Amino acid sequence: MNVGVCGAGIFALLDCLPGMAFTLTLFRKRLRLGVRATVAVCALLVVIQVVAGSLRYGHVDDNAYMALMAILLPVLWGFPVIGLIRDSWRKIVFVLMLFMNLSGTVTVMGNAVDRHLFPVGGGYDWRYLLTVLLVGIALICVLFVFFGRTLLDLFDVEDADYIWRYLWLVPAGFSAIALWMRFGTPEPEYISTAKPANFMMLMLLFITKLGTYLIIAKIILVQRQRNELSIVNRQYELHERAYRIYREHSDAERRLRHDFRHELAVLSVLAEKNELGELRDYIAKMVRTVPPSTRYRLASNPELDALLQYYAYEAERAGVRFTSRIETPVDHFAKSVDLTVVLGNLLENAVQAAGCCAGERYADLRIGKVPGVCMIQVRNSYDGLIDERNGRFFSTKHNGMGMGLESVRLTAQRLHGECSVKHDGHVFTVRVSLPM
Repeated sequence: MNVGVCGAGIFALLDCLPGMAFTLTLFRKRLRLGVRATVAVCALLVVIQVVAGSLRYGHVDDNAYMALMAILLPVLWGFPVIGLIRDSWRKIVFVLMLFMNLSGTVTVMGNAVDRHLFPVGGGYDWRYLLTVLLVGIALICVLFVFFGRTLLDLFDVEDADYIWRYLWLVPAGFSAIALWMRFGTPEPEYISTAKPANFMMLMLLFITKLGTYLIIAKIILVQRQRNELSIVNRQYELHERAYRIYREHSDAERRLRHDFRHELAVLSVLAEKNELGELRDYIAKMVRTVPPSTRYRLASNPELDALLQYYAYEAERAGVRFTSRIETPVDHFAKSVDLTVVLGNLLENAVQAAGCCAGERYADLRIGKVPGVCMIQVRNSYDGLIDERNGRFFSTKHNGMGMGLESVRLTAQRLHGECSVKHDGHVFTVRVSLPM
């Protein structure tokens, strides 16, 4: 078969460019480099892809060689794309494998259509390339119309790495099966895949893959909804506890005011009788019965105040000195649900860690502002034991990664902010910056 070097190179370009473009579009909010630098890297990858793809010239009858190229070419652009995106590498590999599966299906369908319409000839000529291009456009458009919204919802949010820990193996397994079905036969791939029985099996595999991906997407989206509902329920729970604390202290203050009127009457009588000794004893008794502290609003925002009141109460129960200073309305920078995630997790970790200290126990919250950015800092004492691996903190309460800091980090990144952690001796500090 007369296979043109130029046609093989262009075919490789058609094979990688849609996947590269869609992947970077899906993760456009989490690029490591700027737009210009990313485009420059992609242009270089395109050149490499065309040159490497042209090496298939004269080898279309060699299934082993073609299978090797079918693996090598996606790797040549896939690994650099992983480096361009700041997200879970497992999630990115899942997306790349998804597009690799789609690319293989487009190739099989385009080849079958070309062989059916033009039984004589074939190869990487312009007619074949045009057929594959049109089939690819039609298939991608159909899939995007029916499943595009689900795909965008699935990858628009940055997830914790543990969610995608094993899911990327699903498209990897499908890719291995498809490669074996395409190239594991004595006949050249372009002939075997065009046979009706083989073509139907490959299409059945594609439908199975599509259904599996949709099930995975629905599971993840439902889990996200449950997590969001859990956050809202947690917020209401904090409000309820803070309200109960308010009621308890309000009732105590009301009883104190009621009793104080009678005590003033006693003081008045003792003063009129000039019984100074009994007057001093009675005043000392009154001082001992006054509560050692009173509750006051910790924040002007009622939802934030409820959150702080709850953790101030928890800190008091754990023997932890809790202080807070809020110098800017933080609700201008984030929604109340996001604030519950960030501050709730930080304060919960801080109070629990400080409560386990043998020495000084304290948890300190500071919220300030620099031009256009809200700065949140939570600083607390801890026992000095930290399990940190590759920048991730593992829980001391259960096996696996700690969910609190990971949730804070993901929320900050979703709001285009940053989260940094510093631990020095027995002081643990977390800083979160949220842009306006």
